[in-house]
Amino acid sequence: MLWPGATPEPENAWHENLTARHLVDFLTASENSPAMGEREIADFTAKNGPVTGETALLVVSGMVERGNVLRRVLLNGIKDQIIRSHVLADVVADDSRKLDAAEKQGTPEALQQAAAIKEARRQNLAALDDADDTAEGLCRRLVYDEAKLRRLAAALKAHTQ
Repeated sequence: MLWPGATPEPENAWHENLTARHLVDFLTASENSPAMGEREIADFTAKNGPVTGETALLVVSGMVERGNVLRRVLLNGIKDQIIRSHVLADVVADDSRKLDAAEKQGTPEALQQAAAIKEARRQNLAALDDADDTAEGLCRRLVYDEAKLRRLAAALKAHTQ
């Protein structure tokens, strides 16, 4: 059960409830930190009283819905970067083989070709490093967003009657 003691609501019901929509929009906005979300919940309940169980259910379901959308985007981005990383790793390995072969030939043409291969390999290594950094950043964002939603759900529960 998403929220103990609350009655089930139809999917997307949070869109129709102005209170729930306001809280979901604020709490899931990427520009708002978990601390800002906690303050918003505290300020909201100071003005309006505790959140009802039904409204809390709507807010949490909206947070989960929005969190799932972002999670899918992040997971697709991670997948793309991992695929890119594998492709680039193969290209770099191929560049290394070509470079070794060109350097072993030792002819002026081969050495000129080796210089071009070195530059291509350097660019591919930089792109591989970028792909790895991007995947790592997306993984961190995924963990951060999950922790943020859990923290805000706990804050909401603390302000629910």
